[in-house]
Amino acid sequence: MGGSHTKRLTQLSLACLLSFSWSGLSVWGMDLTESFDETRLGGEKQGWWLDYDLEGQVLFNHNHRVVNKENGVQLAAGLQARLRATSYRALSEWRNELSIKQQFQREPVLSRWMNMMDELALDSLYFRKWKSRAPWGIFGRANLKTSLFSSFDDHTSAKTFEITERDGSTESVSTDRLRLSRSFQPLQFRENLGLFYRPIETSRSRLEILLGGSLRQNLSKGQRVVSKSNSPPPDFLVNTLGNSYLAGAEAQLNFSGELKELLNYELKAEWMMPFYDSARPDDKSLLQRSSWLLGAEFRLELLTWLRVVSETRLWKEPQLQNRSQFLQALSLRFGFSNETQL
Repeated sequence: MGGSHTKRLTQLSLACLLSFSWSGLSVWGMDLTESFDETRLGGEKQGWWLDYDLEGQVLFNHNHRVVNKENGVQLAAGLQARLRATSYRALSEWRNELSIKQQFQREPVLSRWMNMMDELALDSLYFRKWKSRAPWGIFGRANLKTSLFSSFDDHTSAKTFEITERDGSTESVSTDRLRLSRSFQPLQFRENLGLFYRPIETSRSRLEILLGGSLRQNLSKGQRVVSKSNSPPPDFLVNTLGNSYLAGAEAQLNFSGELKELLNYELKAEWMMPFYDSARPDDKSLLQRSSWLLGAEFRLELLTWLRVVSETRLWKEPQLQNRSQFLQALSLRFGFSNETQL
């Protein structure tokens, strides 16, 4: 019954999202026709610009096969802060962003607060055009992502966990709370260098295609990943991760903009194919070792301080777990934002 309910809920949510996306794209098509000949973004702003967002939120969240998260529907509250500093020049654009996302929940069956989302990200992305009005050029990117707090697997009663270490040794533990990771774990670094192409760049929308080389360092030594046992006992199987280092090729597609100053959208797709993998998983093909992500975010501005945000992500990181992960969040956020020239 629970699986059927979750399946129906997921189908309904995806149907609503597709309907929302189709309506938004229809309006965007008309809006793009009106604004396609407007001044290009690079010519509108010059110098350094600073903007920030600070938002509180209540959240409806549906997790399915997300690492270290319970499947199902949850209600939570959280805080999100984002600070961006961007430099605009005739031939270059340099974006820098610091973001923090924190969401906590407390369920009636547990007497403690649980961390639902914990993310600290720092991103620096530099573009250099071939000519002042050329739609292509070179780019470089450096990215850091981690968590601020420890994470745990919480249960209402003691469960049996069989923990497998990196050296193959096993240990059986019975507890209602198992530590999965510590603060700033995993620590993920990412560097990219390559070519970009912008077929669309207007005052209201932008489409970017990035192709190039990629390096990734996942410092996750000691982090644990939990999966339910098919034949208990034990109730759960726990694998301990190690550090991993990847080098390969990566493709990214980013499409963002606004519709009628009411709806902001961002669609993205990423694919990373590692030609070098320090873990050397001989039993996996190059395709099976590839990481990918599909994401969509829509922000509907109700008032200057109130907005509805829909976020959907489907991704796979074979270095963390072999199965794909899905996250869908619909939240009502309240806060403020501002943009100023330095």
